Amino acid sequence: MVISPPLRFGLLNLWCFGGPRRRAQQEAVLAAAGLDVVCLLEVDPKDIERFADASGFSWWRCSLGADVSGKPLAVPIGGSARVTPQATLQLSVDDFLDVHDGPPIYPELARWYRERHLAVDLSLADGIEIRVGAFHATPATSLGPARMGVGGRKPWFHTRIADWVATWRSPYLFGIDANTPKVDALAWAQTEFFWPSGRAGTPGEAFLVGPPGTVRHRAHDLWREWLMSHAAVGILAQIPPEGPLARSHRLVGGRWCRYGQVWATDDFHVLEMGYDYDLSCSDHALVTASVKLGTDDARQSIARKRRANGDTRASLGTDRLPSG
Repeated sequence: MVISPPLRFGLLNLWCFGGPRRRAQQEAVLAAAGLDVVCLLEVDPKDIERFADASGFSWWRCSLGADVSGKPLAVPIGGSARVTPQATLQLSVDDFLDVHDGPPIYPELARWYRERHLAVDLSLADGIEIRVGAFHATPATSLGPARMGVGGRKPWFHTRIADWVATWRSPYLFGIDANTPKVDALAWAQTEFFWPSGRAGTPGEAFLVGPPGTVRHRAHDLWREWLMSHAAVGILAQIPPEGPLARSHRLVGGRWCRYGQVWATDDFHVLEMGYDYDLSCSDHALVTASVKLGTDDARQSIARKRRANGDTRASLGTDRLPSG
């Protein structure tokens, strides 16, 4: 069964340093995007109801309540009247305190990790049900809650979320500010992570947003799928061999990265996708994707097999990397 018209999905990190003028711009941009579902990051939970209404969304769910104290950064999921929210799901603080091989997670950081993720079950047309997740990884350089530091504890967020997502029933998709990879290359073999999975038992970023064979769940990087389509040949030709595959955020020092990503199970097929970076809106790009839900066709099946083997170029019928 296929959703008609396609589902419009978006991801936007609102940037915690934005003021009222930037908020108004964000509301206008989101209202004009015509999104059915949006994952938002770095949101003041006290402002989400007003913000969602001003952005044209019919409903919203948030990782934190409006009664929290301090300056937390919540993760909401909102949507249009075309989709109906059902259950809201989160891991608990204790889930992030699980014993693992690596630096132990202290309670304040576990609470922070809980604040930075959310999933919502949605009902679509004709009774189709999907799950949508929103995740915001913490940089290793962050001072963390109470300025106690993050460092090597960073990849435990990716690993714990990956193990959780692995239990989900298809179909599902998620938007994430992954704060990785370090090198976002066209070939998975050339992609590098800040905290890759090392010896057995250690956490790693690649468990959540890594290559086939390493990632622990059933979803795939939707942008990589889009780059394999004939409609994206022009975009692919402009990507330098060393990446990044798109510009979603500019780091201190001027280096671009693609930390903002959308992942989906094979139930979803991307029709159109884009990264729109506008500093007047945020220091993160608005990531949008139009997807349909239905039976895989022969071409997509072949492309996915090639992608699983690490051969992105072959799916486009070309043997050379883009010159940039």
